[in-house]
Amino acid sequence: MLKSLEIDNFKGIKNVKINDLNHINLFGGKNNIGKTTILEALFMFYDRFNPLLVIRQFNRRGVSSFNLAKSHSIWEPLFYEYNSGLEVKIQVKRRNGFTEKLALKVLKGDLESKINLTNDTLLNNSPKSNTGTRDFGNTKLNLLYKSDKGEEESNIILDGEQITLDSSGRPHNIDNLTGVFLSSKNHSNAVEEAEKFGQLEMYGESDKILDFLKIMENRLRDLTTITANGDTMLYADIGIGRKVPIYYMGDGFVRLVSIILSVATAKNGFLIIDEFENGLHYSIMPEIWESIAKAAKEYNCQLFISTHSYECLQAAHEGIKQAGMNNSFVYHRVFKDTDSKLLCKSINHSVLGTALDANMEVR
Repeated sequence: MLKSLEIDNFKGIKNVKINDLNHINLFGGKNNIGKTTILEALFMFYDRFNPLLVIRQFNRRGVSSFNLAKSHSIWEPLFYEYNSGLEVKIQVKRRNGFTEKLALKVLKGDLESKINLTNDTLLNNSPKSNTGTRDFGNTKLNLLYKSDKGEEESNIILDGEQITLDSSGRPHNIDNLTGVFLSSKNHSNAVEEAEKFGQLEMYGESDKILDFLKIMENRLRDLTTITANGDTMLYADIGIGRKVPIYYMGDGFVRLVSIILSVATAKNGFLIIDEFENGLHYSIMPEIWESIAKAAKEYNCQLFISTHSYECLQAAHEGIKQAGMNNSFVYHRVFKDTDSKLLCKSINHSVLGTALDANMEVR
């Protein structure tokens, strides 16, 4: 598990250092303060072997089109104040003392890279169009990874009609953590959830999921995947004589299913949830927090969650207490000082409870 995170020159963040990471980490703060950006930097660190790393960053923000005619580089949004002359630096430390660093910079080259684009083709990694070409200035995104055990260098290249990753290979004996990112902009995908559940069924672990879901839906007897009319999705047995698609059971239950399946999928890794409260009524949030806390313990999955809801903070405090994981929880409040420097103050479960009881503003 991760102990600390430091970020330099990434998107809207000039610099921020976050110490005292715990098993369950909740980030709060004002809108546009940098909560989501912190989570994106963390995920990008362990997504560095994916050639679509940059596109996935855009997609999670709900960006599905790119007006490249007015952009000097597709890489610019990754850099502080769009300055691609800077170097993005991300450093993480694990609890065992293992330190990892990632540096991103734009390199000038001789690639003669031009690409044909429509509004949405970059997301499919097969851009094609007859509307003209865009010269990317012969650049590529360089990723340099260093750790206590070795280093590796990669380049993400826009070349012709494809995006490629040219890598020198992974360092030996480096345990790259598995991560899952649940975006606030993208809804649950029925096919993906069925596939995740199928993976658990394959290894006989699907029954564990039921216990975490019954905290919210006590009628639940079983879950199974069913293919009907060409579509495969999860169905629930709630004791009414037939199984029903989980998507007929309410947004809160569907949200919990998605979260629990993601926790199990990211076993021994981490799960990121951006804007936890989206689509959830405040009255059911304590039960959801209790459920995902217990699942995180079962699957040894570290949680990184953002919110700007006071009700979510209250629910987290209550749910974590019910799960008996007070010592595994930290609330990180992100804010700017009088000099506009980004800071992060971390407080434990007990201190958060005291603040909430006193009606203090801690968002």
